[in-house]
Amino acid sequence: IFMTLSSSSSSPPSGENTNTTRKTTLQEPVSWDVHYQRLVEFRKLHGHTLVPKRSSSLGVWVDKQRQRKDRLNKERIRLLNEIGFCWTVPHEQAKCVAWWNRLRDVQQTLIRHQEQQEQSLDSQPLS
Repeated sequence: IFMTLSSSSSSPPSGENTNTTRKTTLQEPVSWDVHYQRLVEFRKLHGHTLVPKRSSSLGVWVDKQRQRKDRLNKERIRLLNEIGFCWTVPHEQAKCVAWWNRLRDVQQTLIRHQEQQEQSLDSQPLS
């Protein structure tokens, strides 16, 4: 995963035309911290860290973290553990976990809705 950086020199402030415009393209890998922050955002949105490998570069990065666990430093392992990172997840289990998470979300929404209806009925005066 690379970001492309370009730079061009502009003409000197004196107004001279030196015609020395140069373009440099460097490729730098996206940092571990950038991927980690993307994973944190993914977890906030989806409630889990099971990013499908085929869906994006984030999914590939997540898969590589699992493969490289023995080589990661303790701080990175701690950060991943803090957000509930799943270290060993077979493909089918990931689908199952995601389905159960969605079901839990729907159940919680229904419970909140039912509580709101009950509160609304309790606040109406009896006739």
